[in-house]
Amino acid sequence: MINIDISIETTKAVRAVEVAKTNKYITLVEPRLQDILQWLKQGMNEYSIAEKLGICNDTWIEYRGKYPVLSKLYTQAQDSRNCLVVNAVLKRSLGYDYDETTTDRGEVTKTVTKHVPGDVNAQKFYLINRDPANWQPENRLESSNITINNYQLPELETKRQQILAEIQRLELNAAIDVECTKID
Repeated sequence: MINIDISIETTKAVRAVEVAKTNKYITLVEPRLQDILQWLKQGMNEYSIAEKLGICNDTWIEYRGKYPVLSKLYTQAQDSRNCLVVNAVLKRSLGYDYDETTTDRGEVTKTVTKHVPGDVNAQKFYLINRDPANWQPENRLESSNITINNYQLPELETKRQQILAEIQRLELNAAIDVECTKID
């Protein structure tokens, strides 16, 4: 009779914890979905987000698995950050102008517009990743045409096998010589 009462009380306690966690989601997380999206866009980690929401990290991780809206927030934030990076690479690829201001004792003395030219490496990176069909580097080496020390690759493999066979033969002869000297 005692064991049954304990299991019933344990079940009630587990249900109470689940209800409390659901209530925490509704009261602490759901109203701040826009804030969470902004934090994720800024690159904030899970621990910091959980701390700002006033919940423990394990609860936050559990919510991410339980509520699909949180996974969608992660996806939206990642897409937003990726877009920023693509735009920055494009800007660096094309080059840009900026104003440089010189001050003397707190007063603006002159403003000059300067130009940063496009970066060839950024252009290459951008094109290879955005248009790989037209910009992937061609693999110019074919395995059958590789020449090393005047040997074609198939000939080199044959030569390697010959050398290995010779090494094994020499090791076997050395082992036989050692055995013969032990017997004498």
